[in-house]
Formats: sequence, C-alpha cells, structure tokens
Amino acid sequence: MVICGSVLRLFPACRQAGLYPKLYTLRMSVLELTNDNFQQEVLNSPTPVLVDFWAPWCAPCKIMGPVIDVMAEGWSGKPIKFAKLDVDQHPQTAGGYKVMSIPTFLLFSNGAVAGMWRGIQDKNSWTQEINAAL
Repeated sequence: MVICGSVLRLFPACRQAGLYPKLYTLRMSVLELTNDNFQQEVLNSPTPVLVDFWAPWCAPCKIMGPVIDVMAEGWSGKPIKFAKLDVDQHPQTAGGYKVMSIPTFLLFSNGAVAGMWRGIQDKNSWTQEINAAL
C-alpha cells in the first residue's frame, strides 16, 4: 500500500497526479511481473510495455506507484501496457537489465528497451517523452 500525503511538499509528482491524501494498492490495470512471466508479458508482448522496477521500502517508488496507476488508467485502451516488478523478489530480471537504482522505468517495444527513466518523474513531461519513444 502506498501513502501519498505528507511527502507532497517534497515531491510534487503526487500533487500533480491528484493523489492527495489517498491510499493506493496495485491496480488491476497494472500487471504484476515476476521472473517467470516477464518473457511472456513484456518481451513477447505485441504492445509496448512500461515496466516500473521498484521495491516496497523505496520512498521514491512509493511516490511514483500512484502516478503509474493513474497513467495506466488514463491510457486504458491505448496501445501500451503498464507493469511493475519488485526488484527484491525478482533480482534476476532486474539484474539482467542492469537496474542499479530504483525506481527505474524501462519502456519495452518489440522485446527491446526503447526508453529509460530513473527517479521521480513529472507526469506531464514524462507522458510526452513516452509518446515520443513510442
């Protein structure tokens, strides 16, 4: 569960996404990835996939989690999928893509990395960058 509240003064991404002060859990529109389903859901996907590499203890990850949820719901029906991979539970996949800091976001298209972002992202400019990478 992610709490987006008192950190708003420090991290405007929550405020910009309209997330104050709500509790969030992983939404159905965001896929939960594992080492076992990564190949099928991401690399073999005919649709581009934005993967959030995160961990439950990571404060910036907790801030970006609700932003990913909002983006996934806002892009519902469009040719992109949103997914999350817990790097503590699935280090093999994260290590395979040289994820050294979190949150890291990789955009996959046709099985290859088409874009990469690290840290807290502004939703509006990030949306433009993702559209450009597609």
